[in-house]
Amino acid sequence: MFVKKLIKDDGQADLIVTDGQYDIMCCCWEYNPLQKDNQQVKEISSLFTTDIMRVDDHDYLVQKIHGKGEHYSYHLQGRVIDKSKPLISIGELKIELDRPLPKDINVGEFVEFKVGRLDCFV
Repeated sequence: MFVKKLIKDDGQADLIVTDGQYDIMCCCWEYNPLQKDNQQVKEISSLFTTDIMRVDDHDYLVQKIHGKGEHYSYHLQGRVIDKSKPLISIGELKIELDRPLPKDINVGEFVEFKVGRLDCFV
């Protein structure tokens, strides 16, 4: 996971984070604008996660939600790689959710969910 592009920097940065295949926009509170693109991203965490459910489809999905107040919102689909954290992979992107997975979902299964914002740490 690395920074593909700096969108804006006004005390906080909006960054496009990628694994080379999937791109997501994240909010970053500790971004140094003197740092260059392609910088490694240590962690991505979700805020305001809702509608977590198992899906039979084993495809990754990154879909931006558009609308008023939806600047950072996404509909995502990925594979559970750690249930205790909980940690989801979308390609090589790894996202730690801010709420637990439903008890009937196991490691290796695919889930879909919505997030109000994604934060990243570089």
